[in-house]
Amino acid sequence: MPVLQTLPPPRTNIWYLAYGSNLSTAKFIHDRGITPISAVVVTVPGWILSMDSAGVPYSEPSFASTTQLHNTTGDEKTVQLIGTAYYLSPDMYAKVIASEGGGIAYAEVVVWAERLDRGDKGTDGGVTSPRAIQVRSLVTMLRREARPSVRYMTLLQTGAVEAHVPPSYQKFLAGIPVYHAPTQPFAKLGATLFLAFWGRIMSLMEKITKTSLKNSKTGNAPVWVIVMVRVVVITMWLYHDFIHAPIWGRGDGLDA
Repeated sequence: MPVLQTLPPPRTNIWYLAYGSNLSTAKFIHDRGITPISAVVVTVPGWILSMDSAGVPYSEPSFASTTQLHNTTGDEKTVQLIGTAYYLSPDMYAKVIASEGGGIAYAEVVVWAERLDRGDKGTDGGVTSPRAIQVRSLVTMLRREARPSVRYMTLLQTGAVEAHVPPSYQKFLAGIPVYHAPTQPFAKLGATLFLAFWGRIMSLMEKITKTSLKNSKTGNAPVWVIVMVRVVVITMWLYHDFIHAPIWGRGDGLDA
């Protein structure tokens, strides 16, 4: 379970790849408080979108991540990753890292992306970039097979429309299976009991993380916070798999 990031903080402006709820520039600016220098739609050869970043059972079972094609199975492997590349200053990028959990759930990677707009070169917000650009992105360190919530997938689908990604990719996003909360009384009670305990624990972890990030210049949380929260997430899912789910029903959507 790696902890430390392998990439040094950037000293100059860089391209950052968003592929999840930050696909929409409007949402990126509104929710993250970041106005990018430039934004372009790109595709990333050899990579796909994968909904396997561990969340909270019965609520938000999984979030988006990226996976190399040779490391995946299932229907997703035929659809190449598409996202929004934002051109950011070092301070903007540090704010992105902090907003994505401070290095707890994700590790940084560098990949090559290809612009989807016309022409070999384009100018956006005063930034001229070639068709192929090097981008930093995030890959989950807490992989978990689970289905994303309807709420989360709605954000992705809305962002994809606002980002003007190709219709075929929008159709792909719309077809990703989602988690539906239980409707039967017994299963609903089980979900309520689980979230009454683990929801509070995860809220506490979030508060600790945010507090630890207040003075971070890189956007990364201290190592002890990263280790603690990862251990809590792993423990929560082990409890779900081996104790709670066998009695009350699964909270990851995989029993549907």
